[in-house]
Amino acid sequence: MYYFLGALLPEINLGEEPEMRFSELVQLLREIAPKGDFEKTERLRRLVDLDNVRQELKEEPHNPTGSLSPKEIEEALLNEVDLPDYVFEILGRTEDKKKQIDEFAEIFMAFFRNEAEREKGFLKKYFEFERAFRLCLLAYRAKKIGRNLSQELRYADQFDFLVRELPEFPFEMKDLADMLASLPQNDPWEEYCRLAKYRFEKIEELGGSDPFCIGYIMSYMLRLMLAEEWFTMNQERGEEKLTAMIGHVNE
Repeated sequence: MYYFLGALLPEINLGEEPEMRFSELVQLLREIAPKGDFEKTERLRRLVDLDNVRQELKEEPHNPTGSLSPKEIEEALLNEVDLPDYVFEILGRTEDKKKQIDEFAEIFMAFFRNEAEREKGFLKKYFEFERAFRLCLLAYRAKKIGRNLSQELRYADQFDFLVRELPEFPFEMKDLADMLASLPQNDPWEEYCRLAKYRFEKIEELGGSDPFCIGYIMSYMLRLMLAEEWFTMNQERGEEKLTAMIGHVNE
C-alpha cells in the first residue's frame, strides 16, 4: 500500500532542516492514503489542535502541524464545532481567559480518557506513551519548581496506577527518570533538546521497522513534527514549549 511513499521518505535527523516539509507529507497522504488511514493521521494531530486552542486563548502563534488552521480554530471556538464536546463544556464554565488557560489541563486529561483509550494499533500505543510521558514530566517539573503535585494531578484518574505511583516513575519510564536526573540545572534549552530526542527515539520504536505500513508512516509524521519544531525553535521558546506540552504546571 505504502511502497511508493515509504521509498520516498528521507531520513530525519534532529537539529537538521528536514528534506521534506510536514505540509508536503500531509498532501501526499491526502492524495494516496485510503480514507480510513488518512482519518487516522487527522486523529494523530488532535493533540496539536488542542494545544492550538490553548495558544488561541493566549493569543500566541499556533503550531502549524495541527489538522485545523488558526482560522478554523477561531471559528470552532466561536461556533462550538469541529472540536470534541468536552472542550466547549470545560471552557464554557468561565469567560475569564486566564482561568480557562490555567484549567486547560482538564482538557488534555479528557482527551486521554475519552478519545485516546478508544484507539487501536499505533494510535493507541502512541497516546499511551504520550500520556505517561506527560504525566511523568509533570511530576518532574512540579517537584523542580515546588508545586503541589496532588493539585497539579487533580484532573487525572486517581485510581490509575501511574497517577498513584507518581512522583515515582514506572519501570517502563525508568530511562526517562534517569535522563531527567542527569540534566544540567537551569538550562531550559538543553532540557528541551534532551526531551525531544527521547520522544523522537521512543516514537521511532513504536512505529516499527516496516516503512510500508500506516503505523510507520504515522511515526514518521510525529518525528517530522519534532524535527521541524527543533529546527525553528530558539532557546527562549524551549522552556515555553515544555510547559505548554504538559499543560498542567501553571506559569
